[in-house]
Amino acid sequence: SVAVLPFDDMSERGDQSYFCEGIAEEILNSLCKVPGLRVASRVASFRFGGKQADITEIAQKLRVQTVLEGSVRQFGEQIRVTAQLINADDGFHLWTRQYDRQRKDLFDIQEDIANRIVDALSLTLKHNHLREQTEVVPRAYDFFLRGKHYFARYNSQDASFAAQMFRRAVEADPNYGRAWAWLAYTHGFASMYFEADDSHKDEALRACDKALAMAPDRAESHIAAGISHCMKYECDQAAHAFESALEIDPRTFEAWYFFARTRIRQGKPREALKLLQEASRVRLEDYQSVLLQAQLCVSLGDTMRAVEASREGLKRAQAVLEF
Repeated sequence: SVAVLPFDDMSERGDQSYFCEGIAEEILNSLCKVPGLRVASRVASFRFGGKQADITEIAQKLRVQTVLEGSVRQFGEQIRVTAQLINADDGFHLWTRQYDRQRKDLFDIQEDIANRIVDALSLTLKHNHLREQTEVVPRAYDFFLRGKHYFARYNSQDASFAAQMFRRAVEADPNYGRAWAWLAYTHGFASMYFEADDSHKDEALRACDKALAMAPDRAESHIAAGISHCMKYECDQAAHAFESALEIDPRTFEAWYFFARTRIRQGKPREALKLLQEASRVRLEDYQSVLLQAQLCVSLGDTMRAVEASREGLKRAQAVLEF
């Protein structure tokens, strides 16, 4: 088991927190796909970012055996990344390394760190999707990380900022399929939760087509397609898109969650309940998937399970509010 803390920002201005969080999150997402490895959730582990907390204390609170921490410093096109994997029991380093590379080598650094952690923990890496499938312009990747940083705040203004950043990413690299997928997802999210107008729908559909064309092998592209179909009330096509996403990556929370929302719209509460249960297992800090289970249990006449789900959902919501 491992927790990945957000890397420390060692830049002169101290304005690269989005970049440090982004690197840590990419490594965390890669490790989540490793069989036999339990990874603390983003919300849980990122609470300790920037705090001078004892590693043993952090590990105890997160219930993990090891902790990955590190730092990032940028100077021009050069980047220095330092990473260390620490055994929580005795505080000793299981592995440590410093990388002095060009920004364009960042994907190789992330891949190497994830592989080294797996080696240190004597696990087997059974997938080959740690690195981007195509060369990505470093400037585009920088905007992509900024977009994810804003999107994670889940409010109307930051969703708007996220869309701007993803748009800048695809302007810097029109072939960056992953950024197109997140641009589509952001507009779909804004339409569902904040502002249901045609502009969001049109932008989501346009970006979705680009994502599927540029990155058909990424789960994000098919999730974006599913959300776009939902916006057009094409539930069967949406379900097919989410199934495709789960075939590519069964640990993708958004696929389980929005697949469940689609089944609710289709009037299939039992199927939706099973999908939400999977969603809540994939992302242990998410509260919406649990509270929706409570609503479905009420609809299905299971009051006891509804109460249990409500309590668990409120517990998770409280943890997110504290964070």
